[in-house]
Amino acid sequence: MEEDILRALIREKLADGRLPQNRMPRVWSAVGDNETCSACDLSIKSRFVMARIEGSNPTQLHVRCFYYWEVERTPPRR
Repeated sequence: MEEDILRALIREKLADGRLPQNRMPRVWSAVGDNETCSACDLSIKSRFVMARIEGSNPTQLHVRCFYYWEVERTPPRR
């Protein structure tokens, strides 16, 4: 998925609550286990590393998607 499309999808999911806005208390990484990425909706295959965000709504993301989630949910510093 192209970067601009992925970032727009993440912004949309942040806006409507499908992705969490706040930093979660615990984030860990693991080898993908074929779960669906909460950001791009593609399967996280075993050849990829995934980030799992624990909390009231557990979320799993490709590492690339995790990066863009961090960028899009964090306001720019002045």
